[in-house]
Amino acid sequence: GKIDLSTAVMNPIQRPFAQPARTLPWPTVRRVACGIDRSTPRGRRDYAQYLLLCAYALGPSEIVDLKLEDIDWQAKTLRIRRRKTRVTFDLPLLPPVARALAAYIRHGRPPTSYRHVFLSHHIPFAPLHPIAVTDNVRRWAARSKIDSPQINPRMLRHSHATRQLEHDVPLKIIGDILGHQDSLTTSRYVRSAVRRLRRIALPVPR
Repeated sequence: GKIDLSTAVMNPIQRPFAQPARTLPWPTVRRVACGIDRSTPRGRRDYAQYLLLCAYALGPSEIVDLKLEDIDWQAKTLRIRRRKTRVTFDLPLLPPVARALAAYIRHGRPPTSYRHVFLSHHIPFAPLHPIAVTDNVRRWAARSKIDSPQINPRMLRHSHATRQLEHDVPLKIIGDILGHQDSLTTSRYVRSAVRRLRRIALPVPR
């Protein structure tokens, strides 16, 4: 009789992270801020979140986990906790980020006993869920009329890493900032950078 050999056929081997990370040109990342009204308390909160996403490539979970005591104004550092790896590390508190955080905490953050930096702006005031940050990013992009329906915090994170690579930041440092434990994960951004650089490459002299 006939023998079914289909179970013996091996599937093609797919390498992890075979596809380049989805990124946005940096001018487009900067345009996202146009969708944030910084004259309102909620807008001041959102702008501080936007800077944390773009300046440090933080994820939504890391942003909503940030506590008031994690901001060391004198030492000018931010203490960040990675949920996946449970690693805690300090990042430099950049002046624009410090100004945005101070503006929100002083003139936007609702009065509450919670120690979380970022809170909802409707009663009852409570810490945000990571999904709220993702929804905010999409809302900012829509208001800025950015034609990228799949834009999300991860895409901003990828864009940050690719930009750092294009500015000659060592891959190991990028991986450490992003919390990567495997260099293979960070290597995705090499392919993104090469693809973008190819589009702006100058003609070869003859």
